[in-house]
Amino acid sequence: RASLENDLAAARRAAGDAVADATERDALLETRGDLERDLQDQRLVAENLQRRLDESSRDTAEAAHVARALLVSQKSDLERDLADVKRNAERREDAMARDAETVAASLREA
Repeated sequence: RASLENDLAAARRAAGDAVADATERDALLETRGDLERDLQDQRLVAENLQRRLDESSRDTAEAAHVARALLVSQKSDLERDLADVKRNAERREDAMARDAETVAASLREA
């Protein structure tokens, strides 16, 4: 009888250990599942951030391209305006020279 009681006690301890092991395993599996979900969430966040960074880089490159094109256009406009100013100045100088010749001729005649 004592042997049976010892066997029963050992069986109860083994059953308790098995329940504790199963409970611990379930907790570990639940924790693993939580960690895997967290990892997936972090991957999605990283992918989203990378996508936003790529979009921002493209936007920056496009803005730089537009700015360069605008500067080239403005440079062309300024060069054209400068050429116009130079031509007008030359015309005024020519007109002033003709006026000066006309005045000098009038003074010589007078």
